Amino acid sequence: MSAEKSPRMYDSMAQAFHLIGKHEEAVDAQEMALHFLADEDGPLREEMSQRLLKYTEAAEKDAARRLPGPRVKST
Repeated sequence: MSAEKSPRMYDSMAQAFHLIGKHEEAVDAQEMALHFLADEDGPLREEMSQRLLKYTEAAEKDAARRLPGPRVKST
């Protein structure tokens, strides 16, 4: 298996992105890891899927923080 299609490499990249706060990139990398895992089932797929959920939640929180809040009129 080449490094370009290694699910474990993408899983590691996703973890690194998550740790440095790049949650959208973590989601993308984790989705690639699951894609390249293909039909393999079992504990590794479950672990990767759980991490994808965690990264997705973090990305959604980041996106919500970037939304502009309601404007307050000054008096």
